[in-house]
Amino acid sequence: DNTVLMEQTATLNGSGSSTPSGTITSYLWQQVAGTTVTLSSNTAVSPTFTAPTVTPAGAVLRFQLTVTDSRSLSASDNVDITVDWGSLDDFSTDTRSSYTQLVVPFHAPPPPPPDVQFNYDSVGKRLEVIVPDDLGFIFSKALPTNNSGVFSLDFYPRTTYPIGGGIWIRLMADANNYYEMAAFQWDNVLSPGELPRVTKVVGGVVVDNVAFSNINNYVSQNPPIAYHVTFRFTPTVTTVQAFGETIVLNSNTTSINVSKVELQMNQQEAFFDNIQLLAVP
Repeated sequence: DNTVLMEQTATLNGSGSSTPSGTITSYLWQQVAGTTVTLSSNTAVSPTFTAPTVTPAGAVLRFQLTVTDSRSLSASDNVDITVDWGSLDDFSTDTRSSYTQLVVPFHAPPPPPPDVQFNYDSVGKRLEVIVPDDLGFIFSKALPTNNSGVFSLDFYPRTTYPIGGGIWIRLMADANNYYEMAAFQWDNVLSPGELPRVTKVVGGVVVDNVAFSNINNYVSQNPPIAYHVTFRFTPTVTTVQAFGETIVLNSNTTSINVSKVELQMNQQEAFFDNIQLLAVP
């Protein structure tokens, strides 16, 4: 038995089958329950399939494996694959084409700058983003729509964020309704207004706004370190874990039906990995 996220590749595994005498001569997989999927092979030891799209409640797919040995004796067993609602990009393959990209110049008209680099790091199995000076870059991706969930990602700044540099993580319904974590000018915090913070925006208005306080956790980027960020969002309470802190938003209970993640970088180089959204049970 196993658990996978919807739309991800799942693998059935019959390699533990054995016979006390002779050898196993054939394997036969048949789906006996759940949303129908297509196996890469019905007779392979370990076939694969793409998990179907499911509701936030998830679903269970049942498969029956029948093995036959060289004495023509057969035995069968069932395996259950639980499909969880969610989306995961672990960059095990190059999935850049699934992201919408937008370059944002700081000046109009802008001088001809070096190009933004949106690369796939095939060695590290991660996304590499390089944004030159005087440019911002936004890349976004559709997510399963829900007003409650757990979103997380890993990112690793390759250089200390300069003045004007930063990262913004937004979980969005649209341009006027979203959650945002902003980390701006990390190595030159000039005023409390520039501290990294988490906000909730409803109808184009900021309805909740809480700043991080452990300054040494994000300004000491020499050398830069890797970060893991987790959003747990519901209409009533949203928490964000990052920089060794937990930020809580609970002053507004308006529901936001998150359907997209938007990641913005200004004048920065970083790796991204393990971009994930799951439903809250």
